[in-house]
Amino acid sequence: MEQRWCERWKTDAPVLVKSGAGGWLSGQMRDISVGGMYVETRRNSLPYTDVVVRIVLGDEGKHWIQEFPCSVIHNSHQGMGLMLSVVDRSTLPAIKALMPHSAVAPRHAVAATDAKAQTRWFGSES
Repeated sequence: MEQRWCERWKTDAPVLVKSGAGGWLSGQMRDISVGGMYVETRRNSLPYTDVVVRIVLGDEGKHWIQEFPCSVIHNSHQGMGLMLSVVDRSTLPAIKALMPHSAVAPRHAVAATDAKAQTRWFGSES
């Protein structure tokens, strides 16, 4: 049974997910908390697999790429429940930026389905 320790905030942020030696897959982060997140992708990793979730945060004047190391807790045909492997000074500002009413919103201009935009912001997908 899944146990949540932290409040989750809804989001619709485009992300990339990488598992092991595989390439980057596009996805949508649907919620995030201080302890984890739920990400929809077209392919999911098995539970207990280590993955990295990459997102671009910021506004038109300033942006940064944030990577979240995670472990897959559960998966379904719709997506994956992920537990953050690291919560520290590098990840907390990014989590705060994804909270509602944050001044540092996710860059929704980067559409997860637009490979050229992903390459522009994230670099190569492989």
